[in-house]
Amino acid sequence: MAVKMTHWIALTGGIGSGKSTVAELFFNRHHIPTIDSDIIARQLTTVNGEAISLIRHEFGDNLIDLSGSLNRHVMRDLITQDHTAKTRLEQLLHPMIFAAIKQQQATVKAPYAFVAIPLLVEQPQFMNLSERVLLVDCEENLQIERISERNQWTTEQAQAALRLQATREQRQAIADDIILNSGSLNDLIQQVDNMHHYYCRIFQAA
Repeated sequence: MAVKMTHWIALTGGIGSGKSTVAELFFNRHHIPTIDSDIIARQLTTVNGEAISLIRHEFGDNLIDLSGSLNRHVMRDLITQDHTAKTRLEQLLHPMIFAAIKQQQATVKAPYAFVAIPLLVEQPQFMNLSERVLLVDCEENLQIERISERNQWTTEQAQAALRLQATREQRQAIADDIILNSGSLNDLIQQVDNMHHYYCRIFQAA
């Protein structure tokens, strides 16, 4: 009997859109797993992470904190001052993240699963990891509100973070499916359930 393949969906959305909440709902309600590129990035840049020596070589010791991890506050400040820093960091991390995702995908057994990639527009090579794109979308003012509350940032800091990412329109342009996270939790749950049943149909996994 042939083993059913796992169908992969890229889960994307701007900062503060609610991607993590959506991924948790899919898992808790329908047992659909997610490989999170942000978690992989943190693993690569923590103490003894594979990317630390490369970051130190590219940016210097001041980007590494006393514990031996990437100093995210210093890196964020550097990126806002020097936009080439973001590109240089991504050139170091993204090939390693891509390889780690492929490795984890080989171990997943599910009718379909997600790979969470926030910067899908900015890094189109990650499109090769999935068959479809699910966008978690919301209005920019909601993103700013959520970012500010979550990170204890000022409105200006939240707006600066948004400017470093693709626009809402650019993300919508690459999406096959959209969940709008602008209402209540119950509304979000209903959308997740509806999307799950839709994926079961199109992937013949019901």
